[in-house]
Amino acid sequence: MQTFAGTTEERLAQHPLLMTVGDCATSRVPVALLSHDPHPLTPASIAESAGVSRAAGYDVKDRLLEVGIVIERGERGNAPLYGLPDDERTDALQ
Repeated sequence: MQTFAGTTEERLAQHPLLMTVGDCATSRVPVALLSHDPHPLTPASIAESAGVSRAAGYDVKDRLLEVGIVIERGERGNAPLYGLPDDERTDALQ
């Protein structure tokens, strides 16, 4: 995986996915999960890491969960954890 220097915002802006499909919540959520892979994140951590509102983070996470780009990876306390699948879709994001 390629690593970028700088702040979270600068790293996100340099990721090829955001450069290709645009900088929006739908592209930021998988990039945020990828930057923490293989460690899963809570929904609040996803939003914070992606630099989006909690509402947007939940909405995007739910849509990506429906199509299998995001998967549930257990729980931390009462909070569910989410990550990326271990397959070619995650490999393609790198």
